[in-house]
Formats: sequence, structure tokens, C-alpha cells
Amino acid sequence: MITRTFTQPTSPANSSHPFVDYLRQIPNSGNAASGFFSPAALKKHGQDGLADHPVGTGPFKFQERVRGDHTTLVRNPDYWGPRPRLDKVIFKPIGDDQSRVSALRSGSVDLISRVPPDSVATLEKAGFAVPENRNVPHAIYYQYNFKNRFLQDKRVRQAIIHAIDRRQLAAKIYKNHAQASTSVLNQGNEAHDPSAVDYRFDPAAARKLIADAGYRPGQITFTILSDTTGQPTAEYIQQGLKAVGIEAKVESFEWITYGTRTANLTPDDGLYLGEWGYLAPNWVQIAYNHSVADKGGDKYSDTSAATRKAIETAAHNPDPAKAKELWQAAAQTWAKDATSFPLLSFNRYYGIAPRVGGFVWPRQNHYDLTKVWVAD
Repeated sequence: MITRTFTQPTSPANSSHPFVDYLRQIPNSGNAASGFFSPAALKKHGQDGLADHPVGTGPFKFQERVRGDHTTLVRNPDYWGPRPRLDKVIFKPIGDDQSRVSALRSGSVDLISRVPPDSVATLEKAGFAVPENRNVPHAIYYQYNFKNRFLQDKRVRQAIIHAIDRRQLAAKIYKNHAQASTSVLNQGNEAHDPSAVDYRFDPAAARKLIADAGYRPGQITFTILSDTTGQPTAEYIQQGLKAVGIEAKVESFEWITYGTRTANLTPDDGLYLGEWGYLAPNWVQIAYNHSVADKGGDKYSDTSAATRKAIETAAHNPDPAKAKELWQAAAQTWAKDATSFPLLSFNRYYGIAPRVGGFVWPRQNHYDLTKVWVAD
């Protein structure tokens, strides 16, 4: 038997409270929010070697990883549940949009994620499935680097959101295969409120906030960090910021390099791309702990104490209906301080080859591959 360790994602001062979302958190084993792992594996392989020696009891088991090329899983003969239909699953990182689509069309791969908006109609015409789903919490957003002196001022953070037309971004860059997100509780989250808007598109308001913060046009400068897939979005934001007097340059990297780069932010970095989301309302708590508190953002937040209190009040309430209202209140407090910059939620995401069956777009970003099959 493998011993599991779980830590509630709140401050030690709150450890006396029940963790209401514990059971919902368990299926997220292994990600940054929960951190389930084998203590024996950690002791044997160390922190740096843990990812190369995964331990689990799932339908597939780890076979090999060639960094930057592929990761291979094979059927686990000791799995306690139904036997998976696939003998093997290979994950390949392909950062370039067109290369990813070409790999699908050529048969080199059977399923891709993050389908480029321009390729949706072409793939469907060629017989590939690109399912539509408007009820998943997967979203893209930008986080603020609170080490950047400009972004330590709430007015500058508010101005950035005012400067960008998110609905136009969804229509122009994503061909309406995504929709604007205006709250940390994005679509697909059960506490999502479609009427909640943090800051409306208002360039004049953005310019006033910048002036109120004591800056003239061109004085605020920083870098926008993105992975290569998100570069068009970053450039769209760059143009919107320039229109209100903020000078930003864009740096994009393939995904693995991007992860390393954002783990080592410099004071010149301003915005960096995030792509995540969560079905349960305590996503607000997860996002705050990992995107704000852990990054030192609460030191520069006028409402950090209020946000923390609102989050804790919601997290400790066992009544689902009341908790939903409290999570929405926490999201509103979050928005007042422009704690993060929500952008979009996807409506189209996966491209599936005609010979693949059984794949279901999960509401949460965890795939059940036990029922997936591939025709000969």
C-alpha cells in the first residue's frame, strides 16, 4: 500500500477548519493544487527525480520519457478497474500550431489539443472532429509579476484590463471559437456568474488611471511572456497597451522553456501567460495561493486581507448554495484589486482523427483514456 500525503492549500492558521473541498480535490492528484505523491518515491529519487519516476495505481503506467520528444505510457496489468482498450499512449509536445495540425492530418498523431482557430473549419471539412463545448473551465489568463515596479500599483493593473477588448480578441484571433472571460470564476465553473465584469473595455479610463498613477505615455514599460501558441494573443495585448501609452515587448518560448522562464521572473517582466481552470469554486483559492500569495502579490494588494478573508469564509462554509454566493463575493473582491487578468475560455480545443473513438472532452482537464480506441 502506498501512503498518500495531502496538505490543505490554506495558511497554517486555518488548519483547524474542515477542508470542505477535500473529496473534490482528490482526483487532482499530482498537479500543483494538490500534490499527491509517494513519500517512498520522494525519499528514493529526491525532488528533482520524482517526475522521472512516477508512482501510481492508474490504468496506465510510465514507460519512458525523452525530454522534448515524447512520454510513453503502457497498459497497467495490475490496474484495479476495467482493462483499458489501448496498449500504449504516447504524448508528444508539438509547440508550433501548423506542425501540430499537420501531424494530425498526416496520421502521425491521432489527437491534438489547442487546435488553432484558423484550422477548425479545415479540419472538420477533412473529416476530423473538433467538438464544441461551452461548459468547461479551461481558460487562458495573464498573471501579473508583482516584482515589476509598475504593476505594484493597482491603477496600472486596472488600466491594463481596461485597455484590452477581450470580446474583439475572441472574435478576431480565435474566430469566435472562444469567449471573453471577465472573472476569475470563468465559464464551466459552477459558481460562474456571466454578468460579472471586472473592468470593461475603456481606453479612456485606462489612460486616466495611468495619469493618476503619475506616468506619462511611454513611461510604463515591461515584457509580456508567452508560449509560442499564445504569441498572437500576446501581440494583440501589446497593441492594445500601446494605444493607451504602455510600451510592452513580447517574448515567446516553446512550452518547456516557457515554464523555466516564468519560474525565474525578472523585474522587467510584466505579464505572463497562464492556462488552467477548475470546475469547483475553490478555484479562486487555488489561483490566489499559486498566482498571487506565492508570488508576493499580497504585499502590493490593497484588498489582499479582504480577499483572503472572503476566500476563507467561502472555503469553510459547508452549505453549497451559500458557499457559491461567498465564492462569487470573493471573486468580486479579487476583481477590485485587478489581482489577475482573465482573458478567454475555449469553446473548441481538441482535434480528433476519424479512426479514434471513445474520447470525451472532460469538464476538468483530466483525460479518461480507458475507453478510447483507435481503429486499424
